[in-house]
Amino acid sequence: MGHSLTLSKAALHLADLLTDPEGRKPSVNIGRMRQLLAVRALHDVSVEGEAPRIDQREIEQLAANTTYIADYAEYGVENPVFRVSLRESQENPVYSEEDGHELRTHSGYDYDNLANLSQDMLYGTFEGVWPISDENADFAVDAEAYLLPSTVGLVKADNIRRITDWEPVAGSTRKYFHTEELTPDDPLFMESKKAFFWVDVPPGRICGFDFDPNVETQIEQFELNDAQASDADSIDELIALKMKQLKILDELAELKRLKFGLS
Repeated sequence: MGHSLTLSKAALHLADLLTDPEGRKPSVNIGRMRQLLAVRALHDVSVEGEAPRIDQREIEQLAANTTYIADYAEYGVENPVFRVSLRESQENPVYSEEDGHELRTHSGYDYDNLANLSQDMLYGTFEGVWPISDENADFAVDAEAYLLPSTVGLVKADNIRRITDWEPVAGSTRKYFHTEELTPDDPLFMESKKAFFWVDVPPGRICGFDFDPNVETQIEQFELNDAQASDADSIDELIALKMKQLKILDELAELKRLKFGLS
């Protein structure tokens, strides 16, 4: 083992290594490093009882295989991107509403695949299930949108797929997407199985259209409820999200008072 870094130093080092030629640097913090450890994209080399540490060589190897995309349009992406957030892997089977067959056995992602899932079941960990309306699910299919599974910004390149269809699942209003692999001429296609991307991820959103070349604003985003609060990257980001929600509620209350002439 080489020199190991604390999570704060590892975050700074990774961000520096991923800085693009224009000087744009991704947001990497301690919370995001902890989540990368949880999904085993990186590994804790600390002694039991000590704070987590990461081998500097592993950080540098990840960075060497990772391309930071600061702007989808600049990178040549011409279709919408539906980004979904991946936490650590857990058993969480989902069944088709139509015929009851099992669509997946696990949710989340394990880069070491300790559960020894088949490739189809690995895809199933992020093909569903997601809170999206029928209208926007249809849009994703019609627009040949990308399904882009991210863990706090890190994306395994060969996990990026095109959405071809969707179906409802038993006992839930969420949707399960069916997908296909990218073709070699796709701007997001990477031949190497070790290739990664890093993308900017809005805090507190479990999934959403992060990019659509035809509109200036995102089509649909889903903020976390209290039960999902642990998905926030850091306490500061969660506080900022809650403050934004409170501000919106205050503005709505003021509009209501004005409408009904209340003092």
